Amino acid sequence: MNQIYQAPEYGDNKNNLGCTANEVQAVATDVEGPQFCEIGSTVTVNVTASISFNADRYDVGLYTYTGSPDAYTDDSAVTGDKCAFQLLSDQCPLANENNTENGVYNTDGDECCDVVAQSGYTLDGFRFQDNLEVPCVSARDDTRLALQTCFTWRQGADGSDCPANASLPLYSWPGTSAKCECTFIFLNITVEVSFSC
Repeated sequence: MNQIYQAPEYGDNKNNLGCTANEVQAVATDVEGPQFCEIGSTVTVNVTASISFNADRYDVGLYTYTGSPDAYTDDSAVTGDKCAFQLLSDQCPLANENNTENGVYNTDGDECCDVVAQSGYTLDGFRFQDNLEVPCVSARDDTRLALQTCFTWRQGADGSDCPANASLPLYSWPGTSAKCECTFIFLNITVEVSFSC
């Protein structure tokens, strides 16, 4: 995600991402995959989650780390070698003055979805990309597989971005170095450690 944030054709920022905002939370509600995986291996999963927002957010995107288990760190979704990118939805209804209810809309006419979250909003049933291949790694003294995901957003509506050039691959990026939230989404897959004699 940091590469997109700094790339001249996208974010064109010189600073590294800090992702200090604590404004988005996600919990896995359904997981398709094995019951166990061996630490350091790669596992294929299908994940459905609930995502909670505490305020309006624009051009929301997700970066989920899908790189090598050997290169895994606590900030792999920011600086790692490979991520799966996706938007909240492929199709968002256009917002107008009648869209006063919370939900996912296209409020600025670009290719990314926005969230209307007056006093908070939870998006239930969000489906991550099918057949995600992710490292079998745990985190924070939890024995479950930790899916490392970063959410990114902008502070205001802007129809000229996401992407700025329609010929570019579609990405979204943070409005500032702080406007992202990186988290571990724990899946009900037990990470097993093998020992040798």
